[in-house]
Amino acid sequence: MHISERIKTEGLKCGLTLAAIERKANLGNGTIRRWDTNLPSVDKLYKVASILNVSIDYLYTGNLIPFYSKEILEWVDLYSELSSDDETHKQECIGFVKGYIARGHNTQIKECE
Repeated sequence: MHISERIKTEGLKCGLTLAAIERKANLGNGTIRRWDTNLPSVDKLYKVASILNVSIDYLYTGNLIPFYSKEILEWVDLYSELSSDDETHKQECIGFVKGYIARGHNTQIKECE
């Protein structure tokens, strides 16, 4: 599958056409289709990946990398900021994230821009 096909597929999940994605990313008409033969610059690919809320790696290679919700990433950041002797709060963070996932919140939550 080509880059443009992956972008089109992900765009449809967000309700966006290739043309709409190009407009949001400030790209010229037909730019994304040309990426099948001329590889895009990283900054342009990053813009599109951000709009679709997927990784650059996925758009470029098709390899999925786990995508975590903003809430889980915030808890991971909080956890990493706790000192090593703050075990009680670390366990609370771990418990919250486990409970969050157990309640059916998928770690693959997608939020299109």
